[in-house]
Amino acid sequence: MKNEENISYCGLYCKLCRFTYKPADVLKRDLEHRHGENFAKNAPEFWKTLSMLAIEPKGNCRTDGCNDGFPCAIRQCAKERGMLTCPECELYPCTRIKTLARGSAYNMIFDGHRMKEIGVKAWLQEQEERVKDGFHYHMLQCEQCIVPTVGSEYDKD
Repeated sequence: MKNEENISYCGLYCKLCRFTYKPADVLKRDLEHRHGENFAKNAPEFWKTLSMLAIEPKGNCRTDGCNDGFPCAIRQCAKERGMLTCPECELYPCTRIKTLARGSAYNMIFDGHRMKEIGVKAWLQEQEERVKDGFHYHMLQCEQCIVPTVGSEYDKD
């Protein structure tokens, strides 16, 4: 299925995460979104410096690239259960997902239920539309996410 590799185990769409964008591009988009298109229009050195900071993403949680092999309890659980993504599981949303969702202004649990409701193929199309619109999760104000690690207090069903 097209773009299936961009669905994280927790049910987010990798292309909508700031870690899959060049940081300079994300910052530029955020600044323009918050302050208008003319923000720093007359500051080419500012944009040049941001561009030098840009890096290419290394992958996603399916390729162990997004978080460099971080012992994510969500990823481990989904793999053990043979799930493409957590919203497929009968226990969704479990403690691990609720813990991760707690730090986000974006309602990932709602989005997981949306995936269940319309199916993965239609959900992927919706996410690609979001990408085209320039949306990414970190445009919203979030608290620090707690990603449950294997063996932590948040690693339970």
